[in-house]
Amino acid sequence: MRSKSRPRYFDAAKFKALYRYVVRAAMDKRCVPYIELQDVFAISRAQIGYYAGQIGYYCLEDNEPLLNALIITVTTCAPSHGFDWFAEQRDKDWGALVQECWKRFHVATARKAEAQNFAGVEPSLDTFLRQGNRRTD
Repeated sequence: MRSKSRPRYFDAAKFKALYRYVVRAAMDKRCVPYIELQDVFAISRAQIGYYAGQIGYYCLEDNEPLLNALIITVTTCAPSHGFDWFAEQRDKDWGALVQECWKRFHVATARKAEAQNFAGVEPSLDTFLRQGNRRTD
């Protein structure tokens, strides 16, 4: 069961920025190492893991491809063990989930198509955050 309480380090603005960053990676058909996110967002590996999980919950709730599939460790070039639960929810392997992200968000050339990946997402993210649909475990 998801808890409505937030860990003290949760920041809605960082969550939104991290979500947009991972969508941008999907648009570019690439995965994002934890270390890159740590450097860009100046937060710990554990916090990145927490935010990655929240992105996964958001994607499940909004019926979007699991963007947290794109967040990987550099040692294994795959998501951390916490991602397994999300893959089970979709009953797909990691490779198939990555392909779904790239298929949904990749933009060939059209600027209009690029903008559509972010169009309307802000209210949806705000609703997710307002509902407190986050786990604290």
